[in-house]
Amino acid sequence: MEVAVRRMKLGQLMRAVRDLERRGWECIAPIQKIANEKKIFDYDEKIGRFKDFKCVQGYEFYYVKMRKVSKE
Repeated sequence: MEVAVRRMKLGQLMRAVRDLERRGWECIAPIQKIANEKKIFDYDEKIGRFKDFKCVQGYEFYYVKMRKVSKE
């Protein structure tokens, strides 16, 4: 069984990974830093739709894949 763990901060991800490792999980891929962008538009309530492009906001999150270690 595989699970993907995502957090916005590296410290939070490391705490989650350590907790899962104590419960018998292991990392199958290195921790990746992924950058994304989202576009922000102004919403005009009078006409009921998005009107003008405002800006682009960038954000980053951290991602790692883990799997359950079988007890043999």
